[in-house]
Amino acid sequence: MACALTCLALYYVPVVAGPHFAAAAVAAALYGIALAGYVPISALVPALAPHHKGQAMSALNLGAGASTFAGPVIVALALGPVGVEGIVWIFAVLHLATAVAIRFLEPDPEFLTPDAPPAVEDAGLPAGQH
Repeated sequence: MACALTCLALYYVPVVAGPHFAAAAVAAALYGIALAGYVPISALVPALAPHHKGQAMSALNLGAGASTFAGPVIVALALGPVGVEGIVWIFAVLHLATAVAIRFLEPDPEFLTPDAPPAVEDAGLPAGQH
């Protein structure tokens, strides 16, 4: 939520305050502070599936790579039709979408038990040799 609001502030503070460096710097600093809330996700995602940390990190890296591609694509496709203000609103809505999506991110209860053995697919090995 904070990222969405401060993302909008990055656009609207200079529009309202004019060429006032301090106001723009405060808006940028607040956005940076809000964006720092995403930092723990690199530790949280593997913790959601402790027996599948590799897959969890792969999904996290795929998301990071996809966003590196998607951001410029959104700008390229939407800049003409909606302008800079529209782009800012698109990114703010995307920030809101992540705030909603994170509410549904929960670990599987199976993975919360510390004594649970790692899940290994039966690859035709005899019992006990997984």
